Amino acid sequence: MELDATQEKRRAPRAVVDIDGQLAVGGATLLGTIHDLSFTGSLFITEDLLNIATGASAVLTFVLPNSTAWFKPQVEVRRTSTFQRLFGQSAQAVGFAFSGLALSEERAIALACYEWASCSSRAYALAAECFAQGLDGIQNFSRFGRLLEGSRDALALRFPSKELPLQPRHLLRLKVGQATTLARVLRLSETRLGTEVGLRMEGWGRDFFLHQARFAA
Repeated sequence: MELDATQEKRRAPRAVVDIDGQLAVGGATLLGTIHDLSFTGSLFITEDLLNIATGASAVLTFVLPNSTAWFKPQVEVRRTSTFQRLFGQSAQAVGFAFSGLALSEERAIALACYEWASCSSRAYALAAECFAQGLDGIQNFSRFGRLLEGSRDALALRFPSKELPLQPRHLLRLKVGQATTLARVLRLSETRLGTEVGLRMEGWGRDFFLHQARFAA
C-alpha cells in the first residue's frame, strides 16, 4: 500500500540539503545537486536538460558527510519539471523515490538528515596529497601540495615552496584520486614548511572531493 504525502512526511521527514550527485539515466549521466533529502526519496536539480520519462529507473551516486561509503542506489523517477534559475540558466528538477535501499543505507540517510546542520559545516583534519592546476591567467601553474584541513566550503593546502605565483582570487583545479573540484585562493601565508594557501571551493564536486581527501590515506 502506498503512503500518502502526510504519512510519508511522518515516516521520513525531509531535510533541506545541497549534496553533489550524479544521476545515471537513459545512458546519460547528469551532474547536479540533491535537495530535500529523506530515505524515501528526494529532489535532484541539474542544468543538464534531458527528456526523462516518469517511472524511469536510474542510479544516483552521492556521498554523505557522516558516512565512509559511497551510495549508489536505484531510484525511480516520479516527476520532472524545468525552471529558470535566478540568473536565467535553464535547469531541471527530478523528483525520485529510492527503491531497494538497505536498512543500513536508510539509517545513514536518516542520520545525515537529522545531523545536517552540524555535519555539513564540520571541518576535518586532512593529510592527503593534492594536485593543483592553475586556471584564469595562471595556466602554467601545476604542482603537488598537501591538504591540511577541509570542510565543504574551505580548504587549507600547503605547498613546500615559499615562492608561488598565486594571488588571492586565482582559480585552481584540485585533484585527489579521481575526484576534482574548483577552488579560489583566499589568502597565502609563509611558514617554515612552505606556503599555506586558504581556498574556497566553488562549483560542482566538492562533496566527492572532500570525501576522497578524508579517506585518501
